Amino acid sequence: MMNSRLNSFLLVFILLLVSCNDEKPDPQTLPSGTKSLYVLNEGLFNMNNSSLTLFDQESRASFTDFFEQTNGRRLGDTGNDMAVYGSKLYIVLTGSSQVEVLEAATGQSLRQIPLFDGQKARQPRAVAFWGRKAYVACLDGMVVAIDTTSLQIEAMVRAGSNPDGIAASAGKLYVSNSGGLNFPHYDSTVSVIDAASLTEIRKISVGINPGAITTDPRGEVYVVRRGNYGNVPPAMVVINPITNAVKLEVQIPVLQLFIYGDTAWLTHIDYSGSMQSSIALWDTKNETLLSNQFITDGTTPETVYGVFADRPRGLVYVADARSFVNTGMVHVYNLQGKKQFSFPTGLNPSKMAAK
Repeated sequence: MMNSRLNSFLLVFILLLVSCNDEKPDPQTLPSGTKSLYVLNEGLFNMNNSSLTLFDQESRASFTDFFEQTNGRRLGDTGNDMAVYGSKLYIVLTGSSQVEVLEAATGQSLRQIPLFDGQKARQPRAVAFWGRKAYVACLDGMVVAIDTTSLQIEAMVRAGSNPDGIAASAGKLYVSNSGGLNFPHYDSTVSVIDAASLTEIRKISVGINPGAITTDPRGEVYVVRRGNYGNVPPAMVVINPITNAVKLEVQIPVLQLFIYGDTAWLTHIDYSGSMQSSIALWDTKNETLLSNQFITDGTTPETVYGVFADRPRGLVYVADARSFVNTGMVHVYNLQGKKQFSFPTGLNPSKMAAK
């Protein structure tokens, strides 16, 4: 989903990390009985070095390769999405073409769900939930329904070209069809799928290269339109789930977004120029920009790769991939954008979820 310049960056990163692929984690004493934060570390494509970090919010201890310590094996290749639903933690691994399901309270593996079309990998990218189903969007164009009790695949439906994100609202699934594998001929649609019958209702035009997609407390669907990393800039598009029509388009630099309550954190990396990162704040209720810069104390994460807000604790967690070749970090801020502390993670931390 990236331009040629970004692909060249990734090639260099892969070459630099080959010699580090066999490192083993140090044994550590793991916490029990406290609320914790999981951090999914993406790793690098085809390096089998995705990992899961556990951060104990009470003791502030970080366990950088929690999955391997708990399960005695590596997590897999290219962790792309993660979410807690009920008592389970779902991890989407694009390179391994599978969904790893853990017991959220302990991190113990419950099941690995492979997603293949014969011998061909479907390359899952994102997961969303509605009712008793987990719905996984795959780069081969399919959305796969998984029963959250049996953890068995029940059905699937075709969406558009190279789905890169999925969200659920009002009994419907919204799938962002990026067409990124057909660069520079991107797709520009969001598929609307009835969750019960698993049939596509319609496609909504949102502009080229839609990616991250999520919902606000009113069920409205927010889509990041990434553009072409060049002369077509990114934007944020809002879809009304009742009419299934675009109700708002905001020209703002954004590549990922995280919504908690009425606040959306919009992250951006200037891949076409400076490579600098930023985080803006958007009011989803009043549909206004709150601030162009969430961080107010002058601290600057090198590469903002994800955000997670814990409003009950008054904290915002910012994943920093740094240079993409070094151990990542998560920087923790208060709601006023002032840094409180940091903790180490694995390589390229991105998604976060609380258990």
